[in-house]
Formats: sequence, C-alpha cells, structure tokens
Amino acid sequence: MTLLLTTTTVTVEAANTPEPHEGTTYTPRATGVAAHVSSPSGRERAGSDGGERIDAVLLCGTTVARNDRVTDAGTGDVYRVAWVQERTGLGLDHTKAGLVRATGAVAA
Repeated sequence: MTLLLTTTTVTVEAANTPEPHEGTTYTPRATGVAAHVSSPSGRERAGSDGGERIDAVLLCGTTVARNDRVTDAGTGDVYRVAWVQERTGLGLDHTKAGLVRATGAVAA
C-alpha cells in the first residue's frame, strides 16, 4: 500500500475479546507504520466535567480493524478505531480509518 503524504508513524494493536468481567487486552499488529493522522472535520466535543472526545482520520498502509488501538508515535495520543475503509486504485492503495480519543466522562 502506498501513501503520498505521511506525517508520523503509528503502532496498531488488535483488540482481543475480553472474558466476562475482564478488560480488553491488545496484541501488537504492526509497529512503525508510516501514516497520517488528521482531523479534517475539526470535531471536538467537551463535556461539562472536563472530559473531551476528539474524532480523527488515519491514513496508513497496513491492515486495521474496528476496535483496534492506534498509538501516534509523534504525539503519544492513543485512539480507538471506530470504522475502516480500504481504498484501492491508481496505485494509491491504503487504509482509511476513523479514530476516536475520549477522556473523562464523555462517551466513546
């Protein structure tokens, strides 16, 4: 897969289905992947308790699945993958994914 513009590298971790009453665990899927993380819509929602939710878009050249965890090496931000779309054609094959980062009491 090829991207024309990369601005960071990311680590992608696959989400493992948790057992009842246990938290989700993650298995490394890929590290040091050239990528671009942006917020084209500029969506950011702040809660009255100081929590926030930020939506972003990931463009990369590796497999990503819904509910995976993506860490931006440049900023250290950790996101959950909300949706994934494989883009193909004209030699510019890549993965486009919607990312969500939530802190505080704002629902992810």
